[in-house]
This record gives sequence, structure tokens and C-alpha cells, in this order.
Amino acid sequence: MEIATRYFGYFFENPAQIQSFLAVLAVWVGFWALGSLFGSRDRIREVDPIIGWAVVSLVVTIGGVFFTVPFTYSALVCAGFAVFAGRFVWRREQRFLSVDFFKLVLLFGPLLMLVSAMRGSQWDEFSTWLIIPQYLIESDAFPTRDSELPGQALVAYPYSWHLVNYLASRLSGVFLENAGALFNVFLLTGFALLVLRLIVRGLDRDDLDGRAPWALIALAGLLVSLANPTFAQKVVLTAYADTASAVTTAMAAVLGWFMLEALGEDDDRSARRLAWQMGGIFLVLVNLKQSTLVLMVLVVAAVILVALRDPRIRTLDVVKLLPMVLVPPLAIYLAWRYHVNLELASGELSIRPYEDWTILLIPKILLAMLTVLAKKGLYLAMVAAIVVLGIRGFLRNRSAFDRFAALTAAVVLSYNAFLLFVYVAVFSESDPPRVYSYWRYNMHLGMLVVGFIAYGGATLWRTRLAGWVSVDRIAWLPVILILVAPVAFAHKIRFDTSPMIRHFRAVGAAVAEQVASADGVYVLDPTGSGESGVITGYELASRARLVGYLSAFHAEKAKIVRSVVKNPDVTLIIVHSMAPEAEGVFGQALDPTASYLLRRSGDQGWTVLGRWPRPPT
Repeated sequence: MEIATRYFGYFFENPAQIQSFLAVLAVWVGFWALGSLFGSRDRIREVDPIIGWAVVSLVVTIGGVFFTVPFTYSALVCAGFAVFAGRFVWRREQRFLSVDFFKLVLLFGPLLMLVSAMRGSQWDEFSTWLIIPQYLIESDAFPTRDSELPGQALVAYPYSWHLVNYLASRLSGVFLENAGALFNVFLLTGFALLVLRLIVRGLDRDDLDGRAPWALIALAGLLVSLANPTFAQKVVLTAYADTASAVTTAMAAVLGWFMLEALGEDDDRSARRLAWQMGGIFLVLVNLKQSTLVLMVLVVAAVILVALRDPRIRTLDVVKLLPMVLVPPLAIYLAWRYHVNLELASGELSIRPYEDWTILLIPKILLAMLTVLAKKGLYLAMVAAIVVLGIRGFLRNRSAFDRFAALTAAVVLSYNAFLLFVYVAVFSESDPPRVYSYWRYNMHLGMLVVGFIAYGGATLWRTRLAGWVSVDRIAWLPVILILVAPVAFAHKIRFDTSPMIRHFRAVGAAVAEQVASADGVYVLDPTGSGESGVITGYELASRARLVGYLSAFHAEKAKIVRSVVKNPDVTLIIVHSMAPEAEGVFGQALDPTASYLLRRSGDQGWTVLGRWPRPPT
């Protein structure tokens, strides 16, 4: 009975999760309405929400940077415009959200239920991805040199991603820690619709456009989730911006390919429409993270490269489209850089001086990169196949498949070359052999890889396999898999229920209720990873100052503990674990199975204010 109750609790934790889901759904629908307005009836409808997101990002950024307009006012204007857009598009087209979208939402229902019950749980969420939107809620403006937030990591990163959490939290009236995770699922849904279009195109079945069977829709959903080799739940189902980066990169690349095919068929009108849509997607992409500008540059370069190889396309026609593609992203990029240079002195990575580059370590870095990919066998096999097909496609250039393969391979190869540059020129000398976050960075390519595999597989099926293999008897399998997988792996998806994470959060929240603004808090956890310190800083927010924390990665632990005890700036100490050589420093025995809060009671004395039993590990 206890096991069943706990399992049921993975899906239904509290009524507030309905509020979270509805708030994020409202943001997604609002984006979709705005994006639908900026396009003709024959547009690529699957990217409408991203276009709407671009509109909101541009309005809030321009208003906040140049006119100091409070975010609330900009959000209200965009909300009113979204209502108008929805009514206008409905009258114009007698449709708004597609039937396939609703089918995908139903298929992703179990996953959405799990995610709607989640809370923040990852290191970077507590240090950046939840801290910044919290600040936006409180300040209603971008951080400036006079605010406290610039001390946080990545504060100078662009803010389109944080606006999602801001808008959803404003709608709900409370801060939603899972807004980013829920929005990521909707992003998967949106890209699954584009994958469905690619499958239909590969099958050459225009009759399935808008009328795809449940099995094919479920297959598209599986390809972006369970069957996606870059689907890592602790990235996708969190507040990280990597899923948004992957989806927008892939959408822009696919639209770039569509644009080239339109130019090759002398369909200038469709090419211009696609160029504007690419520009809107790029606007969001470059305003997600610091490095996403590179992804835009690489996709544009790949499109130009393939165009130059295609004898059907005149170079001048491509040049004429570039302003439509580049002006929107450059507008928001330059606006944000203006704000960063004027108001934010730090909070982003920078290239080190040339003499500090680790050029001699390049062979080791390459080996480390290959080792990481080798552990992801399916992804490596897919990428290797894409590179081979891409080189072949670039040389042959006989079909749309060849050109899509060449474009995809160019982006994959050039982005990994960029990552090599980053490990040489940005990270410190001790970091490159570890190829920090290399797998997570490759997730930015995951959706593009999936999109090409979907189109390539459909093309292969149509040209080689359709007459030999029948799938009628297993057509139900994708539907069953996409519905059952979240249920079967609920305990893995709800990684936020980790006992120690919940313990650290509970202790941090309890301490936050007892502190004063003048307090300096230090976290002692010499056997831990440091996660307890980051979580404590998040829970304290602005109520007190986190002086620092001790983790297993610090040397000379006993010396650090003694210095902390003597530090007059430290008035409160949270003890989650104690180094053997430092025990007794507080003048009393502490139970190693519990966490403690101690307050300075004199020059050397400490008084226990709270005790929390640690969960069994």
C-alpha cells in the first residue's frame, strides 16, 4: 500500500500542479496566437509558437533596455495582442491550434502529469536558472549594475528563456519552479509536429498533412523523447535552456532547407516567407544563451554552403534573403549587448588571452571528446552516418535528401569544431581534458539529428521498404510506448524526489525562516558534493547572506572549519556532515545522522537552534 501511494504521488503531488500546467499552457497558446498572426495561410504552422515567443522577447527587451518599461506593462500589451491575434486568425482560417497538437498533448499526458508535480532539483537551477526569473518577478526589470543579481552566475546571458518562467509565474500569481520543465515538454510537442511534417514529406504523402493517424503522430512524439538519443531527463525536464536551444536550432535548419528547395523550384514567395520565419526563430535562438549566436552563424553558413553547391539556385537570390534571416536576431542581439556593456560587468564566459590557450592539449581534448561520444553509442552512430551521407550528398547534390544531409552534416561538424575551440580558448588549463559539459552541448544538435533521421527513414521506407515490410499489425506500438514509458519510468523521471535534495531544501527553507538580513550563513558538508550549499543559497534568497560552503572537493577541511568558526562574518552555520579531523570544534558532539543549525553565542561558543534527522541513503 505504501509503495502504491508513493507511486501515485509521482503523478499527483498537490493541486498546485494543475495551476502550473494551465499557466504554461496559456503562455504556449499565447505565443502560438501571436506567431499565427505573422504569416500567411500557407506558412509552416509548426513554428508559430516560436515566432510568437520572438515577438514577446523583442517587445520586452527593447522596452526594458531602452525605455525601462516594467515587464508587467510589456506583458499586458503582448497578452492583449495575443487575444486579438487569436480572434483574427480564427476568423481568417477557421482554425487555430491543430488537431495533431491536441493529440500529442494527450499522448504526452502522463509525462506532463509527472512534470507538473516537479520542483527544482539541479545544481544549475539553484545557482542560475531559477534565481534569475525569481529576480525578474521581484524587480519587474532587467538586472543592472546597482542590483544584487549581477553577482550570480550567467546573469549576462540573454533573457528569452527566463521570460517564459516570468510570464507563467505572473499568470499563476506564484513563482513556478517547474515552468521551464513544462515549457520544454511543449517545445518537444511543437518540434514533434515538425518531425511529423518531415515524415509526411519523406513518405510523399501530402494526403496525411493535418490528417495523420495516431500511430504516426505517436511515432513523431517518440522520436523527440523516448527514442531521442539526446533525451536526458535531468536536462529536458528542468529549467535548463538546452532543449529550447536544440529545438530552435533544428527548426531554423529545417526551414533553411525548405527555403533552399523553394529557391530551387523558383518559388520566391515561399522562400521569402520561410526566410522571415527563420529570422524569427533565430531571434529566439540568439537570445537564449551566450553561445547560441554561434549556432545561428553555423546554420546560416551551412545553408549558404549548400546553396552554392546547388546549380538551380542563383547566389543573388540567397543574398536577397539574408536580411530577412539576419535582421531580427541582430536587432535583439545588439540591444542586449548594449545593456550588458552598459549595466552588467560580468556574468558570462570570455575568451582567454592567446598565450593562455591550451593548444598543446588538443590531441587529449579530441580523445576526451571522442570518449564521451563513444559512451553514447546510438548518437555516435547516427552522427557518423549523417556525416558520411552529408559528404556524399554535398558531392552528388542530386536530391532534396542529399541537400538536407549536407546541411545537417555541416552544422554537426562545425559545431563540434567550435566546441574544440571553446575547450582550448575559454576553459582553464585543467578543464579541457575533462571536456566540460560536452555531452550537454551536443544535445543542442540532437533535434536536428532526429529531424534528419525522421525524414531519411521515411524516404528509405518509401523508396526501398514499403513493398517488402508491413507494419499494420504493430501500428499500435508507438501509441502504447509513448503512453506507458512515463508510467514505467516514473521513479526515474521524478528525480526531484531524491531524499537528500528534499532534505537540503527543507533545511534551507526552515533556516530561511529564522535568519535576519544581517546574518552570514556558512554550510559545512565536507562529505557532500556542495549541492547542499547551493540549495541553501537558493532557499535563503535575499533574507540572509551565504558566506560560503565546504564540500568534499575542498582540501584542508579541518583548517577551513577552524577559520569559519573564527570568522566574525559567520553568525550561523548549517552542518550537514563533519570531517573526522574537525569534530569537536563546536565544543559539543553532533549526531552524524542529523543536520544542525548553530548560531554564534560568543567568541567561540555555538548554540544549537535546530536539528533535522537525515534521510537514510
